[in-house]
Parts: sequence; structure tokens; C-alpha cells
Amino acid sequence: MKQVLRNEGGVALITALMTLAVVSLLGAAALTIAGGTINQTTWDRSSNQAFAIAEAGFDQAVARIRNENLEASFTAQLLNGEAEVTITQINMMMYRVRSVGAQPSLASPKARRAIQAVIIHLDPKDIFFADSAQGTLLGSTTFDGPLYVRDELRASGNSVFTTGPFFVKDDPATLNPTGDLTLEGSDQMGTVAEPVYLFVAGSYDPNFSGLHAEEVFSVVPDLTMPIINIDAMPGERASADLVLDDDGITNGTFVWPPYSGNGPMPTGVVFDQSTPDLTTGTVGDGYLKWTKATKTLVIDGKVFIDGNVTFDVMASSITYEGQGTIVANGNIAIRSEFMPADPASDWPETDAIGLVTPYEIDMTAKPGDDIYAFTYAYEKITFDKPFNFYGNATSQALVTISNPRITVQMNVDKDDMPPGMPEMDAFTTVTGWKEVQP
Repeated sequence: MKQVLRNEGGVALITALMTLAVVSLLGAAALTIAGGTINQTTWDRSSNQAFAIAEAGFDQAVARIRNENLEASFTAQLLNGEAEVTITQINMMMYRVRSVGAQPSLASPKARRAIQAVIIHLDPKDIFFADSAQGTLLGSTTFDGPLYVRDELRASGNSVFTTGPFFVKDDPATLNPTGDLTLEGSDQMGTVAEPVYLFVAGSYDPNFSGLHAEEVFSVVPDLTMPIINIDAMPGERASADLVLDDDGITNGTFVWPPYSGNGPMPTGVVFDQSTPDLTTGTVGDGYLKWTKATKTLVIDGKVFIDGNVTFDVMASSITYEGQGTIVANGNIAIRSEFMPADPASDWPETDAIGLVTPYEIDMTAKPGDDIYAFTYAYEKITFDKPFNFYGNATSQALVTISNPRITVQMNVDKDDMPPGMPEMDAFTTVTGWKEVQP
């Protein structure tokens, strides 16, 4: 009997020890789990803070680009942590920004999160812009520089697009708000050596043999041209430095030289080899001078002409001096070479002319001629003939015919723009945002 009790006592002791061991193990496990939970909570909090720091650093980069205060890299101290920000300039209006946020943490290793995106700082004076209508390019147009088209961009023939970037934005205000890019035949956009950046809201053929894109974005910045239509003419006239309406008035339209009575009544002014000299206004307060012998136009300030304006010296060139804008209450036509005397050194810093109309601008200079101008036509701008155009254009519709070569004048200082040209404010937007490995 005592032997049995001793055996039962031994079993009880063993059971108690085993129970204690199990309880100890459970307690240790609970402590481990609790410690892990605490560490995970600390890590999650630190990771979220690191992400917030990365975003704050990115926002600082956006502000710096908007203010054109650029640095290749900088460190921002934020929320007891820091963001390492790198800015890589892609082209004159695009920047790739990477921001890595780091937050001191009890967890190991230190929490780090990173984000990356492309920032577009778009200054409308540095692009060709077609708003609310189809951009049509026919023949073998060569286009070098940024182009923004709302509705769709359709190129046919053998067009070549270089430099970019190129923006094709859908337009809900039109009947066909596609935002499509259509390339055909031997068209080429970008090259293998120099691919372009492309923003297309609608469809395009990524397998088109002539398309060489470094990157394609489906989010397109929203840009709208200022409206200078016929209803805006009274205001344009009132704000002009010089108004040509003191001689030759016919039905409220400026005519110069005065009507001689032979042939149909002219409307507006023609600058050609037979147009007599004209000097009117005061330098510094609105001035226009035309010299027939040298076919030279001197302009200063904003000049309003109530009628059509034509530049037509086919056998020679029209050269211009000064900085100013002609606002015509009629169509504008350029039928001859039209440029500063020394564009390589004077344009646009010293000599630059702007042309503005609520109607159309039509350019049909001779093959090989040069036209230098900043242009705005509310309805349409047409480039017809294989001449060379340098400057920019803003219109509802841009149409090219017969192989013109267009070079966009980029990085123009605001102070070098002709006074009186319509302005659109520069803006900054973000596209291609994503989280990346730190």
C-alpha cells in the first residue's frame, strides 16, 4: 500500500512539473508574440512615417521645380526623419523625381519607403498648341519640339516628329473626344537613338514601326488656350499702344495706303514692294515704321490694325526690328520670307514680332524661306509650302500642308516675348506616380 502511494506521489510530481513547464512555455510564447506584436506595430508606424516623409520630400521637389529652383539632389529633415530626394531632368519640361523617406525606429532595420514620379512643368509659350480641334499634318512635315493637341493628332504621309514631348488630350467639348494619335505610312515619331516621351489620353498603335517612345503616359495635362475671338477685339483695341485708324477709314476698317479709287476697295494693309513708307507712333509708346526701299518693318509695343494684314514681298524678304505684336481685326497672311536681320544673335532677345488675330493666319512663303514669329489665331493657322518656321503657334486648329519644317522656339524668357501676345500661365503636374524600392 505504501509502495502504491509512493508511486502515485511520483506521478503527481511529474504531472505538476510538466504542467509548470507547459505554462512556462505558453508564457514565453505569449511574451514572444506580445513582443513581436509590439515590434510589428512599431515597424508599421515607422514605415508609415517613412512613407509620409517620402511624400513630403516629393512635395518639396514639386515646389522647387514650379519655382525653377532646381538642384540635382537635396536632403529634407522632416518629422524627425529625413527624405533623400533626387531630381533628374528628362527634357526642358519634364523631371523624374525619386524621394526616399527614412524614419528612426526601434525596429531593425530602419524603416525606409520610396516613391517616384514624373513632374511636368509646362510653360505654354514653349509649345505648339492646338485646342478643341483636330491637328492635321499632311505631306512630309518635319516637326521639332513640344506639341500639344486637344481632340486628336492625325499625321499622314511622311511626317517626322522629333524632340517632343507630345501631348494628345481628349476633349469632351467636341463630337469626337478621342484623344487619339494616328500615325500612317512612313510617319516617324522619335528615333531609336532619341526616343520621345508621349502623353496620349486615347488610343495609339504601340507597334507602329515609326513610333519610338521612351515612355508613354495615359494621363495628359489639361491645358486650355486663352480666347481672343471677335468679341475680344474692343478690349484688344483699348489696350493697344498704337491704333491705326486715323487715316483711310472705310466702313470702320483701316486702309493704308488710302484707297485710290481703282479696283476693289482694299481692307486692311499690305506690306509689299509697292507699299509707301509709313512712320507712326512713338518709340516706347507704340510705334510702327515701314520702309519700302529696304522692306523693313520696325515695331515697338502692341499695335492694333482694324482689318486684314498681309506680308507679301515674294521676290525678296521682309526684315523686322524691335519687339512688338500686331493684333489684326482680320486675317493675317505671310507670303514672303519674314525674319529679323540677324536671327542668330538678335531673335528673340532683341528682335521679335507677334501676330494675333481672332480669325486665321495663313503662311505660304517660298520653298526654303524662313519665317520667325510668335503666332496666335483663334480659328486656324495653316503652314502651306516647304518653308522653315521658327517660333510658336496657338490656335484651335493647326494644319500643315506641302512639307513645312517647323522648329518650336523653346526656353523663351518671358521678358523676351513680344508685348501684347496672349499669355497662358505655366503650371506643374504629376504623372506616373508609384512606390518603388528604397
